[in-house]
Amino acid sequence: MWMILFSFPITLFTYRKLCGITNVSALHLTVVFVVLGISADNIFVLWDAWVQSSTYAPLAASYKKRMAYTYRRAYKAILATSSTTAFAFLSNGFSSLMPISAFGYFAFIIVPINYILIVFYFPCYIIIYENHIRSKEAAIASCLRTCFTCRCCCRRQEKKEDEERTGEAKEEEEEEELKVMKEEELGRIEQFFDTTWNDFVKKFRWPIVIAGLAMAAYAGMRSTEIRGLSKMEEYTPKDHFVMIGFEKILFGFNEGEQA
Repeated sequence: MWMILFSFPITLFTYRKLCGITNVSALHLTVVFVVLGISADNIFVLWDAWVQSSTYAPLAASYKKRMAYTYRRAYKAILATSSTTAFAFLSNGFSSLMPISAFGYFAFIIVPINYILIVFYFPCYIIIYENHIRSKEAAIASCLRTCFTCRCCCRRQEKKEDEERTGEAKEEEEEEELKVMKEEELGRIEQFFDTTWNDFVKKFRWPIVIAGLAMAAYAGMRSTEIRGLSKMEEYTPKDHFVMIGFEKILFGFNEGEQA
């Protein structure tokens, strides 16, 4: 949440002071929904990579190795999605409609700024969570149950169960869980993306890149042809009763005066 909030003042400073664009309209406020969606996606990718790093025995014991694995696995994917979104908004900047053009530049600036904040700050939150919060999750859940359900005995029962379980039993359970996770087979969807889809993208990577660049160039060229309305748009037929009523109200009195 803080990363999303911090991205707005930084973007506004860059937008107005560095880029020299002064237009800020109500349309700019809608970018908050875009940033919420992009941030949620980026955070999910980073967190998923972090969770996966715990399933590899050589990495599980070291936060540094796990974070290095998380960065290598996640930052390129996040960069790809953020850059495509940013350049999609940049195409709006070539519009002849001033509010849409200004909105396009504003969104183009805020997306990479949000990416930088997430890449640099969210890993810090992950380490804080692992060091200070994860071990207290059971106590926090017990406290919430006590507060909202008035079950005071839950906390004592959980404490008693924790005392009965020895350190050796916990280690055995963790080892068994790790073995089960390793022995689990990939599902059909995961197998498709792990083998068929990855092989296809690797084999045809250059045609895909060329096709993507061609589509981006064509979209950018067509976006420059957007023009403003030269006359009022007729959203109903002329013989519609609404349009007839408007004509009577707007022009009927003038015709009466002329007569």
